[in-house]
Amino acid sequence: MKKFNRIICIFAVIFTLGAGNAFSQFDNITDAVGSFSQAMVNSLPFNSTIGLNWSDAHIGKFFPSLPPHFGVGLTVGATSIPVASINELVDTISTLTDVSINLPAEISLGFPMLAYAAEARIGGFFLPFDIGVKAGYLPKVDLLTDLTGFGMNYLLLGADFRYQVVDLKLMKISVGVGYNRLEGGISQNLGNGIELAFGDYALAATAPELGLKWETNMLEFKAQISFPIVVVTPYAGIGIGYAWSKAGYGLTSDITATHNGQPLPISDVTNALSGYGISGLTDRGFEQMFDSEGFNFRLFGGLAVNLPFVKFDLTVMYNLMDTIFTETFNLSSLGVTFGVRLQI
Repeated sequence: MKKFNRIICIFAVIFTLGAGNAFSQFDNITDAVGSFSQAMVNSLPFNSTIGLNWSDAHIGKFFPSLPPHFGVGLTVGATSIPVASINELVDTISTLTDVSINLPAEISLGFPMLAYAAEARIGGFFLPFDIGVKAGYLPKVDLLTDLTGFGMNYLLLGADFRYQVVDLKLMKISVGVGYNRLEGGISQNLGNGIELAFGDYALAATAPELGLKWETNMLEFKAQISFPIVVVTPYAGIGIGYAWSKAGYGLTSDITATHNGQPLPISDVTNALSGYGISGLTDRGFEQMFDSEGFNFRLFGGLAVNLPFVKFDLTVMYNLMDTIFTETFNLSSLGVTFGVRLQI
């Protein structure tokens, strides 16, 4: 937890420096923020698959069965964002602010995207299937008392349906389909107001809030095999999904515009500022979002320890998309989760 707090603190400092000083030179940081946002877009679908990777390929029927089979639990874990995009953002802000920022060694392989989800699964009725749901939520809160105004929000939702196709004493195989939605963001209050200059144009923002935000929706088909061996259950699976994602940044504020010092309606400057990467400009703010959609492939597997009515799961996931494009094994493509649940 101390390492995670340190990473969050470092990122908060990066974000605050970029917001306060370098943001006045907006055109110089759009490329760096854009690269970071693009890395986020590519990492979101993988992160959304945290949760519901239970060790049992099928938990059994709810009815008719004595006892009925169901379970509830909690999973926490992390995947990573390639650190190259973080380095570009850090280097750009360091150059503009003359402040040296040293990233912690813990993120040398990638910036961690943490996730958590409460989970529940119920067995099928008459047929050998089960249905799972998951949800994780963090309302927008100030995370750090010594950096007032820096906050984070988080939402993870998902559900899946699995059907058992092989049922042997020491081996079970299921196939299924699932849906995941992930959204989140970080934000920083910039004080009472700032003015952003773009050539002869300027935008004045009152009590502005700068934020990075992201979201993804993914439909995934998966297959899983498990080997129930009394005390432990080894398992492995593969998921093939298609995701619709977007990530970017935005400034929320009361916005007024001027040209050579003369007030102008916001609608009169939108075209002029499009060359600076400003889109979606209104009198309430602006944003720049990066969209991506496409297939995702992952492997997952691990080991569960089975106690009476309690199971502990350790799952390792690997994002195959990175290997497909680079043709090399990449440690930053790994994800790991730990879960505990009550299961009958």
